[in-house]
Amino acid sequence: MNAYEELRKANDDKRADCAVIALALLTDSDYSKVEALLADFGRKKNCGTGLSMIMAALAELKPDKFPLMEADPYSKPLESYLFDVYHEFLNEGYLERVVGRGRLTVNRIAKLREYEKGKYLLLTRNHAIAMIDGEVLDWTKGRRNVVKSIIKVG
Repeated sequence: MNAYEELRKANDDKRADCAVIALALLTDSDYSKVEALLADFGRKKNCGTGLSMIMAALAELKPDKFPLMEADPYSKPLESYLFDVYHEFLNEGYLERVVGRGRLTVNRIAKLREYEKGKYLLLTRNHAIAMIDGEVLDWTKGRRNVVKSIIKVG
């Protein structure tokens, strides 16, 4: 049983938690810590997670990798903070858009040499997927979900 399957089994009563699982795996963090952090950024229980929430959580969990200009997320309204985080991720090049590179699926990205080492967050239209050293840690492994964006986490 891999790390994804263990997290899924331990939290099988949870729904729409793909971002929680992916971030926990990619940052070596506890599931409940990531879930609470995303809740601080507006995620509702058993509901999906917005991209800006994921980015804000990454900045909090990996400040050495994603140093943001705004150090205190509680110094302004949440919506304003998340908006700033999203644009800073884009401006700093943390978020790689895959548009224009053909239809890159989860399977194809896992096989590409440039992604064979490291930790990546793959984002599809409505799903977040952890990939570590070319191994997809998600139920979508082996499927053809089209990836829209990639964030190199480690």
